[in-house]
Amino acid sequence: MMSQQNLPGSYRFEMLTGTEAYIKPIKDIDHINGVSTSDLIAIQKHIMGQTKLDSWYKERAADVTADGKISVADIIELRKLILAKIDRFSNNTSWRFFDRNTKQSKYHINPMLPNMRVDFTGVKVGDVNLDSDPAMAAPRSQHPMVFEISSEELVLNTPTLVPVYVRDLNNIEGFQFTLSFETSKLKISNVVGGTLNISETNVNTDHIDQGWITVSWYDLLTDLSALDLNSPVFFLEVESAVEDPLIEHISVSNQVTPAEAYDVDGATKPLALAERVN
Repeated sequence: MMSQQNLPGSYRFEMLTGTEAYIKPIKDIDHINGVSTSDLIAIQKHIMGQTKLDSWYKERAADVTADGKISVADIIELRKLILAKIDRFSNNTSWRFFDRNTKQSKYHINPMLPNMRVDFTGVKVGDVNLDSDPAMAAPRSQHPMVFEISSEELVLNTPTLVPVYVRDLNNIEGFQFTLSFETSKLKISNVVGGTLNISETNVNTDHIDQGWITVSWYDLLTDLSALDLNSPVFFLEVESAVEDPLIEHISVSNQVTPAEAYDVDGATKPLALAERVN
């Protein structure tokens, strides 16, 4: 048996007429491709009945654990991938393929007839908003969501909860980012919730010795526009060895988890970090 393929995804098998075979496409690389907190939000809305996923294929993409249903377990698994706690799904491949006619993951040929055609549709697991296809990516706003950090309460060589504020949460449903910092100057050991209910499930602190923490957070039940912007949205647990302003040695980056915020209209906003001026 010989197969050929090209970039658009077509393929050809040369087989003897009358041969029996199964065709099953497989692709299992780059699990994080196209996956973000925006997908978590869409899956949560589906589970809650707010906005159902609008295609059979998107439902297959949401079934991250491959157990035949869409549940909180899929969100938990997907969040671990976004936070870089895992680099692949524990019970699924990065892509799944389905025969367009039967919706089965493989096609049975028995017997092989001349000039047979079998079409498969590929589904990127976890990518329910089609971000893995640049042509279908969500619109991106040029106006960043800005976090503001204050160094006033920082105590040299002492673990301190440093407040972080936000300029505007209107219409925001969630965000994600990598918090990068200089390990020779300071240690950031945790991100602790303030007015935003951020818990250990939203944060990966396994790599603080490498100078980064990842955060993935969303809230579909709270009216974030009603929160007091004069109160910290979260705190950083910091121990600094220098007296420099904290903003000089810390950044919100795309190092591991891309820095993005998501609004109610499905648009993606960049994130920025600035010094808070009282």
